[in-house]
Amino acid sequence: MEKTEVVVVGSGPTGLLLAAELALAGVDVVVLDKLTERRVQAKALNLQPRTAEVLDLRGLLDDAHERAIATVTEGHFARLPVPLRYDGWSARRPYQVGIPQARVEELLEERLLSHGTRVRYGHELVGLVQDSTGVTATVRVPNGDERTLRAAYLAGAVRAPTTYCSRSSASSPPSPRAASTPRPKRTPHGTP
Repeated sequence: MEKTEVVVVGSGPTGLLLAAELALAGVDVVVLDKLTERRVQAKALNLQPRTAEVLDLRGLLDDAHERAIATVTEGHFARLPVPLRYDGWSARRPYQVGIPQARVEELLEERLLSHGTRVRYGHELVGLVQDSTGVTATVRVPNGDERTLRAAYLAGAVRAPTTYCSRSSASSPPSPRAASTPRPKRTPHGTP
């Protein structure tokens, strides 16, 4: 059984940035994705101003600008016909960065690789058991075999609910280490 500190399931922008931050902090992390390779089509086309700020804080914004196709100074909200202007915001980056999601993922995967961690494409999480000290993941590898992976934590960074979510014995928060933290008792409305 392979052991690691954290398993990240999903290699979209959220999973890649989380994994890169963990690797930067010296955490042993494994990134799994059931896709056999990174998608090249764009699922999203812009980084919002706050996202641009976060990438700037991590030293990634200049690289994102080099791969961008535009800078967008206004947007929309819920397709309303009223433009959403960013110049009145108290933001360091009051604009959207016009960059396809595939290019953002490429940038973040390069950062992850710079910390010595690769995405394991073609590795699908098919089972998950949580206990008091962590999680045991069952992973289907590209040749169809199943392997076991043990970790203190697992972070799901997939866009839609997956099959393992409904079959898993793992629960949502609290995490294994947070499970010992006492929770406030709920009382009926109006009672102390």
